[in-house]
Amino acid sequence: MKILQDPQQILRLEALYPPGRYFTPGLCPYHYRVYDKGELLQAPGSSGQHLHIILSGSIQIYSLSAAGEKAPISTVGPGLTLGEVELCGQLVPFYAEAVRRLECLTLSAADCRQYLRDDPVFLRFLARVLAEKLAFVSNLDHSVKDMDQRVLLYLRTLPGHRIDRVGDAIYDLRCSRSSLQRSLARLCRSGKLEKLGKGVYRLAPSLPPAAPDGRP
Repeated sequence: MKILQDPQQILRLEALYPPGRYFTPGLCPYHYRVYDKGELLQAPGSSGQHLHIILSGSIQIYSLSAAGEKAPISTVGPGLTLGEVELCGQLVPFYAEAVRRLECLTLSAADCRQYLRDDPVFLRFLARVLAEKLAFVSNLDHSVKDMDQRVLLYLRTLPGHRIDRVGDAIYDLRCSRSSLQRSLARLCRSGKLEKLGKGVYRLAPSLPPAAPDGRP
């Protein structure tokens, strides 16, 4: 992990991602961090000392089974946050790992907790983030149970209706790699998906829009 000190790099990030989008400037100090692929941002049992606003890159959230295997939970990408639960004083329950180079705006929970709780800009931002996370999980977990239908619904939430990395998709869908690969193969055979390359899939152009209840 590296805390950015270069004024030019800081100005670049502030121009691309104005802090005023997320909270009222001047209320509390913040800085920018860069994590390399594979670095952990948090682990179970840690106190959650920081709130991270993801600017670029992505994070995989997971737990470990008794056998030491990763159990995927979700992927956190640009515009979302890591640490909002811990901001309320709760212990960190999961692992969070950078899956590619990650840039984030970071605030100290201890320094900023009281200010952010009373900041309407931050509260509106946090409400949007939590609503997006809740809507995504609700759609995948409750609207459909069949794996193939879950994959089709998931693809409709992605830019270009395509999966570019199977490794990211298993975290969003909370399934095993083998289960997802079997589903992708079935959907390709049925003509509902097109395989564009290794690990890259998209909805077939001829596939009709989703029904009002979310079913393909």
